[in-house]
Amino acid sequence: MNEKRAGSNEYTFVNYLSAYGFDANIARITYQYLQEKQNVSFPIEASDSLDEDLGLGSGDIAESVADLLALTERESQPGMMHTPLITVEDLVRYLQASPRKAEIAAA
Repeated sequence: MNEKRAGSNEYTFVNYLSAYGFDANIARITYQYLQEKQNVSFPIEASDSLDEDLGLGSGDIAESVADLLALTERESQPGMMHTPLITVEDLVRYLQASPRKAEIAAA
């Protein structure tokens, strides 16, 4: 994968998602987390499947969601996720759609 994705890195990942309206900070945190905490050793692409490409099991995905919500200071709300998280882009979209903790406290 490293050879196939030569030239791809965190910067290209964030720029790709930013071009489609995704929050650059959330994209960056997600990329770094997957590389460092979930030990993904190759450049990540938004279309990567969490299980097949990155090798994450359902427990790893649940752990990633909880950790990334905390890292991005967002709150999980029951019923917010209406489809399963299949790709890295799905994960970033879910995080971005989750309300900030401060928004919940103010409400």
